[in-house]
Amino acid sequence: MDWVTFAAAAKAIEAREGITINLLDGDVEGGQRVISRFVLQPVGDDAWLATIGRHGNLDHPDPR
Repeated sequence: MDWVTFAAAAKAIEAREGITINLLDGDVEGGQRVISRFVLQPVGDDAWLATIGRHGNLDHPDPR
């Protein structure tokens, strides 16, 4: 994460705005890449709800 991205995330947290994070991940050998989407939403005045909304496989055909 670079400082510009960090500053934008910090600003959204301070303003109690929702945040969406798309995370590229893979196995130890660098294969089976997956993008996972995490969503952080403020709940009330002092809590956050973290959910994962989607996983998308990049290296294999769509299984659906």
